Amino acid sequence: MVAIVTILSIGGAYAMKAPATQAGTTWGVLATNANTYRVTAVTAGSDCDNAPQRACKVNSTAMPDANGLIPKAGATLVQSGAFIQ
Repeated sequence: MVAIVTILSIGGAYAMKAPATQAGTTWGVLATNANTYRVTAVTAGSDCDNAPQRACKVNSTAMPDANGLIPKAGATLVQSGAFIQ
């Protein structure tokens, strides 16, 4: 009986552990370069059209540099289309 309680206790603790995720920011993509996205903040008035061939919004833990660029590596596509401010 003691062994069963121990196993359930370990299983319960494992099941309650939150998955590890990296927090990031969703950015509106103004332009796509070879290795970077030029991004801007997503606001209430911004939107994506339905052209699927472009990145419209990406999520990244990286912050844009002085030119508004973030590396494509590590950025996750959130929505396709053309970004409209």
